[in-house]
Amino acid sequence: MTERALPMNIIPPAEKPDVEQRWRGNPIIKSIIENDPIIEKIIMAESSGKIKAESDKGARGLMQIMPSTAENEVGFGVEYTLDRDELWNPVKNVQFGSDYFKGLRKHYGNNKDALIAYNWGHGNYQSFRDLGYWIEKKGDKKIIHRTLPEETRNYVTRILGEEKHTGGMVQRNPYPYNPRPI
Repeated sequence: MTERALPMNIIPPAEKPDVEQRWRGNPIIKSIIENDPIIEKIIMAESSGKIKAESDKGARGLMQIMPSTAENEVGFGVEYTLDRDELWNPVKNVQFGSDYFKGLRKHYGNNKDALIAYNWGHGNYQSFRDLGYWIEKKGDKKIIHRTLPEETRNYVTRILGEEKHTGGMVQRNPYPYNPRPI
């Protein structure tokens, strides 16, 4: 019995690790990534390219979208919703996630702030920007933080790379172990 090739626009559920990356061949996903390469970096940071990835908080799919985000009108140019089961469809997941990220990038004006909002949540990040701190609740205690959560900082670094912070400006340092040439 010969194995029949599936059309590229149909992606079967990932049941074996060797078929996990078949989403890369889908023409719709391929086009999204070619038009905006950061989307592939987000996919790899969020789910390591696993179609059926699910976080302990319930985020689903390649771009790890929370069902509550997909089922409600999120704004930022995303004019449609998805139900929680549609989040397992890699094409719908990547379309929704990339539309949402692009809307955040348009709102914030840059990739870094958009990535922070995508990972930590727009509401959390907006409150942090407005107040200059965030409160973590641990049992009866409240801890005030004046920096972003470590998980979010690491997430942004995984996608954008190391950045050098100087004089209130964020710059990429092409010489990470040496001073900048004058």
